[in-house]
Amino acid sequence: MRPRDLSVLIDKLLSDPFFRPHIDANRIGAAGHSSGGVTVLELAGAIFDPNQIQAFCKTRVADPNCDPPLIIRDQLEKFAELTKTDPVVEASLKLSNLPYNDPRVKAVFAMAPAIGVGHTDASLRAIRIPVYIVAGRADDISPLPTNAERFANLIPTATLTVLPGMVGHATFGSLCTPAGLKDTGWVCHDEDGVNRALVHEQVEQLSLSFFKALLRRSEGRRCVKPIGSCYMDLQANSLRRAIVILCAIALTAGAYFVSSGLRRLWWPVWLAPLPVLLLAPKLGAWQAFAAALIARALAALNFWHYVHNVVQFPLWLSLITILFPAAMFALAVFIYRGLLRRGNPWLAILAFPLNIVAAE
Repeated sequence: MRPRDLSVLIDKLLSDPFFRPHIDANRIGAAGHSSGGVTVLELAGAIFDPNQIQAFCKTRVADPNCDPPLIIRDQLEKFAELTKTDPVVEASLKLSNLPYNDPRVKAVFAMAPAIGVGHTDASLRAIRIPVYIVAGRADDISPLPTNAERFANLIPTATLTVLPGMVGHATFGSLCTPAGLKDTGWVCHDEDGVNRALVHEQVEQLSLSFFKALLRRSEGRRCVKPIGSCYMDLQANSLRRAIVILCAIALTAGAYFVSSGLRRLWWPVWLAPLPVLLLAPKLGAWQAFAAALIARALAALNFWHYVHNVVQFPLWLSLITILFPAAMFALAVFIYRGLLRRGNPWLAILAFPLNIVAAE
């Protein structure tokens, strides 16, 4: 559920009055190391299947995926106990094999990602956003063949860099204090000849080049001199966003308009919801609701002359005739978006027509 935690964090930051002005929601990237590395890959679309790693470990017990270091094994044993005693943990485990990709994340950078054998081939092949993976040749915690190399071979958009020599799994971790360096554990241990600080500088350059190339700012940008940083020109960014939203509204409204009324085409109604449905996951919840409401209300205007002038409904009843179906359509889009963003794509696809039929 870690990727879901990050999605919630993005929600909170984008709605926070302090942070929101400094974030371009169209240029979000994610980076992580080890289990954090696989977390950002799950944000990109990787799906974890606990049954898959269990099946793998029945035949490959010598692999570190199946025999992790003591500190990790202790945590796994505690987790196993919680699955038997804690209903929250038990319920969470049942949701572990769902997709948790977040369309707001446009690129991910994974350092020595772990648990590679626990993610389904189909989900990895379906990833479409840019992915950069970096790992050490001497990684004996998450060995290359079953982790970094497996991810890179299956993800069609992935680039893999393997750092040579004795760079290991822990090398990507934080610089250790003198007390940590005296510890005999693996977390602060680097092989002779490995300079952790220099490796960090190298990985930093790789990640900066990756994100700068893929999350490039548009031509319109502004600099905030007191902070010394440049941000996307909000006016230019908002203009592009508004054009996309207006196009989706116009396409949905137009298709519904020509497929309803006294003289209508039957087939556009099957395509009419698609523009708004495709846009909804990329909008805020109430933005998606408003876009759907406007589109459906505009489409219903072809009934206005009939209900207001021919049948001569009072104004309030004419408005209800127009706005009630629009509100039901918007509610169906709202529910669809919520289910999709929570990792329930099939339920979202099923819920939309069910809500439309129920409203009818």
